Amino acid sequence: NKTNRMVDRYGRDCFLLVSFHQKLSPKTVFGVLKKGILLNGIEYQFLGCSSGGLKTKTCYMLRGTVKDVKAVLDECGSFFKIRSVSKQLSRIGLLFSEVRPTNVVPTRVVEEKDIKYMSANFTDGCGKISLKLASDIFMGANLEAELPENGYLPSVYQIRFQGCKGVVAVDTNLKNGDLLVRESMKKFEPGSKPFPHIWLCDFSRPYSFGHLNKQFIMLLSGLGIEDNTFLQLQDKHLDVIQSMKEDPEVA
Repeated sequence: NKTNRMVDRYGRDCFLLVSFHQKLSPKTVFGVLKKGILLNGIEYQFLGCSSGGLKTKTCYMLRGTVKDVKAVLDECGSFFKIRSVSKQLSRIGLLFSEVRPTNVVPTRVVEEKDIKYMSANFTDGCGKISLKLASDIFMGANLEAELPENGYLPSVYQIRFQGCKGVVAVDTNLKNGDLLVRESMKKFEPGSKPFPHIWLCDFSRPYSFGHLNKQFIMLLSGLGIEDNTFLQLQDKHLDVIQSMKEDPEVA
């Protein structure tokens, strides 16, 4: 159920996904991209590529002329205001990020400055969402089947929203369907037909980034976490191990 924003909006028939052999010279690749491709009498021109496409020499080409390419990009964002060619290509590439549609539109978007000190940016690419908006994204992206626990709601989401990219964490102080974005999340200005929905790249999962050891337990206990919380986690883990002996799906 994953796609990208361009294919979702314009349809698969409008694009040609082209991969170049790694041994092809840059001059040959450049020549093809500059002239375009004629396939079955249909003209295709270079549109853009994702960050992964740069590494694998894979790009998207649009059915139409160079003017059509410019018109499509103007609808999606103000890319031609970006003077740096490499940065412009990188920003266009955000349209091709692999995402899940959610059909969720935030009721209010709040813009906030990053938290900085000297040369450090402590909120680079990090925003916030309300609990309700997190629940709407969870339901809109149909994440229930991929999570190991009933009732679990991810607290962190990697998203694309209009010209913004980054991760957002649940903040219970935000109300209704609020979305808070930082300055560092804004990569380009929306075009004449911006993408109004939130698109999901990834989300947080339980027990996927580490485990508790003695040092972590002592730190958390010192911060006020009750001992009973750790005992419940241990009992739950032992129950899973016991279930693995009897249930092949759990194993």
